[in-house]
Amino acid sequence: MSTAFQLDGMIESARVLGSSGTGDSMASKRYQQGCIRFDKKRNAWIVRYREDVIKPDGTVVRTRPQLVWSKKEVPTLPLAKRRLSAILSRINDYSYQPTRMATVAEFAKQWRKEMLENFKPSSAQAGKSHLDCHIIPSSEIFVSNNSVRRISRSS
Repeated sequence: MSTAFQLDGMIESARVLGSSGTGDSMASKRYQQGCIRFDKKRNAWIVRYREDVIKPDGTVVRTRPQLVWSKKEVPTLPLAKRRLSAILSRINDYSYQPTRMATVAEFAKQWRKEMLENFKPSSAQAGKSHLDCHIIPSSEIFVSNNSVRRISRSS
């Protein structure tokens, strides 16, 4: 749809743009660089950024994770910025979708229900034993309350 109007001998036209109807996604609503500061008491870089997380009940919550990198691990600010940009590249991507964060206990419960039933009986028994004795020990609060993403080989 276009319209034309005349103004003191000049003709100007205004064209109304409609939707393309292709359903393409738009660019990311926000772009972040994160926050890096050096803590002299800890002799470490403190890094913070924002990330959307889907809770177990399905609601989306914006979290603000904090990472701590030692001065020995990351000696300079430019190296800390480079390392943070590698983390933020996933979040700043226009196709970013919030991730579901499960605790180790939730993940183990789901894995036990969905995967162990496919194992042979002796393997299923060994898997249950590993879960009960080593992965989710009742006396270890650290593992059961942390998300799967934060657990590493050293944990």
